[in-house]
Amino acid sequence: MQICRYIRKGVIGMFKRVSYLLLALFLAFSVSACGYSENEVAEIRSSARDEGYEDGYATGHDEGYDEGYDDGYAEGHDEGYETGKTSGQQNTANYTIGHSDGYEEGYEAASEVWYMFGFGDGYGSGYEAGLNATPAPTPSPSPTPKPTPSPTPTPKPTPKPTPTPAPTPKPTPTPAPTPVPITVYVTKTGEKYHRAGCQYLRQSQIAISLSSAKAQGYTPCSKCNPPR
Repeated sequence: MQICRYIRKGVIGMFKRVSYLLLALFLAFSVSACGYSENEVAEIRSSARDEGYEDGYATGHDEGYDEGYDDGYAEGHDEGYETGKTSGQQNTANYTIGHSDGYEEGYEAASEVWYMFGFGDGYGSGYEAGLNATPAPTPSPSPTPKPTPSPTPTPKPTPKPTPTPAPTPKPTPTPAPTPVPITVYVTKTGEKYHRAGCQYLRQSQIAISLSSAKAQGYTPCSKCNPPR
């Protein structure tokens, strides 16, 4: 299809060029045969070239526009058809998905709205029916019997405990005074014990208790007369 159009354009263009060439030769021969001056010939040629340019531009513009439009339309139609077909399939799939989503959201929204309407209508009808219904007689409550108080027993007097006599304290025996040991003095060599300050204690004196002195066999001094 495209090749035939290109061949047709080439043939038409070649035919136009040959026609313009023959027309130029004819004008040149006519001008020289009629005896025009060079300026007149140049003017005729310029005028003919302008007219030919305008006619050729208009004709070529129209034909090129028509052919270009036809070619572009054909190619655009094919590409647009394929693209539109693919887009159409995608649109169909998207429409299905959107329809499903929209159905669910619309169903939920409508359910909530009509639930509110239905709740209001049902509430009003039930309220009126409840007002018009005859209430059942409420049974009177039977009197609760009062319990008979039982007699309070008379408390028996609590016997007072017999006081236990305090034990008589026994007199604490006075301890016998501990005898204070009596100290006497002996010498290293003598056999007598003496009172402190005795003249026989000049060389030596050893302190000792009276009982120990007697136990060791010492006898009292006759001069100082110590305790016996």
